Amino acid sequence: MILAPLYMLAMFAVAFSRGRWAAPCVALLLCFSTATTADYADFPSYVNYYAIVQTGGTPTGLYDLPAGWFLLNRTIAATGLSVRGFVCVVLVLCVFLTARFYRRVGCERNLHWCLFLLFPALVQCVQLRFFLGFSIVLLSFAGIVNGERFGILRYVVGVLVASTIHSSMLVFLVLAPAGKLGGLGVKKAALVVASLALMAYLCVGYVPGIAASLLNDVKYERYFVSDISTTTGSWFMKILFIWASAVVLSYANVRVLGGGIGKAKRQVAVGDKRGTTLLVAVALTGITLPLLQFDSNFHRFIEMGFMLSYVLFSHLWQSGEVPSSHKLLLLLCFLVLGAIAAYVYEPFPTVIEPLLSYDGFHSLLG
Repeated sequence: MILAPLYMLAMFAVAFSRGRWAAPCVALLLCFSTATTADYADFPSYVNYYAIVQTGGTPTGLYDLPAGWFLLNRTIAATGLSVRGFVCVVLVLCVFLTARFYRRVGCERNLHWCLFLLFPALVQCVQLRFFLGFSIVLLSFAGIVNGERFGILRYVVGVLVASTIHSSMLVFLVLAPAGKLGGLGVKKAALVVASLALMAYLCVGYVPGIAASLLNDVKYERYFVSDISTTTGSWFMKILFIWASAVVLSYANVRVLGGGIGKAKRQVAVGDKRGTTLLVAVALTGITLPLLQFDSNFHRFIEMGFMLSYVLFSHLWQSGEVPSSHKLLLLLCFLVLGAIAAYVYEPFPTVIEPLLSYDGFHSLLG
């Protein structure tokens, strides 16, 4: 892993930087990681799809992907860029959308970018289509976090747009009620989320039928019939631990910002119930855990919980009223959790490690 020291150095440099240079640096770092790696997980599928689009063909079968992704490929292919250039353009777009989300929810410092680079940045580079849809959903969620008028409606529209890139984005509709639940306070919201989780578990048997109406036959076979990646008990427990840890750390942020751990008088962390809304959203991502019984790849949805928990921690880091000891303790917890997630969340040697192994720069031009 030749690039690992450089990546870690850049990660911490971004963390303690100021201003808006952090996002361009993050985009450049991710583009450099992909453009200096000959082959990595999922990259051949992007090569094949882009080649079909470049020649004016229409992808079918396994490559019969949503219209938004096809149009994006067709548009960038028309510029003459190579598939490497296409990947870099999409990465820059994803980072821009994510940066816009962070600015809209009031993240002034850049520590959240450090945590993002630790996890799940490199995983997102591998599954690029998911990253783009995920970024659109994330930006759309800012309206709910800020309690804006028609925030829920705009979020639903954003999810529908994201589903034209990756159909699985429709799952994030479960986050739509987070703003309303955030207004109930932590305890009542926890009861509602627990009830929703129980309902999701009881109704999970209907998922294959719904998926059959949304996916083409090849994709349906891939995730629900023959070509599934079986979830083992140990894998499920790892994902459950990572999600639960994100919820616990988010709750700790809310309590510290709300007056200190152990004090229950104030439940709102960042004013106007935004802190509670973020906490509820992190917890709501756990509703997707029952999907793991169909395919182990459905673990990707809890990444939203991490991104939202980083917002909470960013607000805590910016607060002048919180003791430095509390900030440093939670920072250490986040770094440890991010490191664990990056290592066990995906098969590290085959998914993440190649992106840190420099083997020459590959042209971005056609």
